Amino acid sequence: GAAGTMYVGGDGGDDTLAVVGNNWGGGSSVVFDDICRSVLDGACELKGARGCVRQGEKRGDPVTFGMEEGTGKEFLAERGFHQVRSVNADFVKSAYFRGASRSIEVAPFLGYVHARVKPQGEA
Repeated sequence: GAAGTMYVGGDGGDDTLAVVGNNWGGGSSVVFDDICRSVLDGACELKGARGCVRQGEKRGDPVTFGMEEGTGKEFLAERGFHQVRSVNADFVKSAYFRGASRSIEVAPFLGYVHARVKPQGEA
């Protein structure tokens, strides 16, 4: 998978996804975490967004790639993917943080994406 795509510098996340989408066999999957582009731009007001960016910079592992909110399906289709499914923090919290873990906060500006490489010749 392409986990860690948001840590690949410059256009590296975009380039990585394009290489995978255009070169891996049809039906191959990627799963990766996605951060809202507005977090990187400093425009995101959601709790923890600015701290996330600062923390990455401080440890020498800055977050440098994120898709614009609401554009993931188009973005990935342009790079050879289909059957795109993305989930946001609210979904992750309700689906996986139950019982003793329900008090754990999930960063509201993070999401997770699963997509399959389109078979060659499929529109």
